[in-house]
Order: sequence, then C-alpha cells, then structure tokens
Amino acid sequence: MKEANHMNPSIIVATAGLLLASCASSPSNGLAPSEPVRFTSEPSGALVTAANGRSCTTPCTLRFGTSAPAEFAVALEGYKTARSAIGVKFFAAGTALDAAGVASGDPVDMIASALFTARGKGNNKTLENHAAHIVLSPLDQQ
Repeated sequence: MKEANHMNPSIIVATAGLLLASCASSPSNGLAPSEPVRFTSEPSGALVTAANGRSCTTPCTLRFGTSAPAEFAVALEGYKTARSAIGVKFFAAGTALDAAGVASGDPVDMIASALFTARGKGNNKTLENHAAHIVLSPLDQQ
C-alpha cells in the first residue's frame, strides 16, 4: 500500500504568504484596497468629484481607498457646492479570520487567511459608509 505524501501546512502557508506579500508590496499591482461608495443627490444630476480627481454624475458609484478618509465635493449649477468625507474605521474581522485559520491547522483555512490579508482586508480598515445622499441647497437660500 502506497503511503500518501502530505506537505507540512506551515510550508504551504509560508510559501503562499511570501508570494502574496511580494505581490501586495508592488506599487503598480492594483491590489490597493478600495471600496465602492454609491452617491445620490437632491436634485439628481449633481457632479461628484473625489479628491483623487475621479468624478461621476449622481446617481453614481465611485471607488475609494481605505487608507484615508474618502473626500469629495458635490456640485450642481444654481446650488451651493457641498464638501464632505467618509471616514475610515478599523475592524477586527481580518484578525479573527487569520487567527481562526492558523489555529485550525487546516491548510485551506490558512491559505484563505493569507489571501484575505493580501487582498487588503488584513489592514483591518473599511470605509464607515458605502452610500452618501447629499441634499444640495439653492444659492439664494441661507
């Protein structure tokens, strides 16, 4: 009877972690964590301009990084420009998932935890809101 060849789970995780870490540290790889924010306004048709220069017309969606607050301005002719930001908050899900994956000893759980971290959730940051409804004030109103 042939004996099954099992690889040490620690080696699998270490190798996967090194490979993913090298990808995640590359500045041009596009893996920087970002999240969508859905914008609506009253009246609709307002131009939303993010601090990074991206823009859209409401109702619309823009993506923002999770490393800093998502700053934006909303403008429409005849209305005061509204400026605001959506904050960033820390969460513990990534840490709990990572700990659960390693504690289980299951190579699949360990790799899933490594992937979760490499996809940007390991930094444990998320936007506070994923929707913004802006009510614009007419220019002649105080």
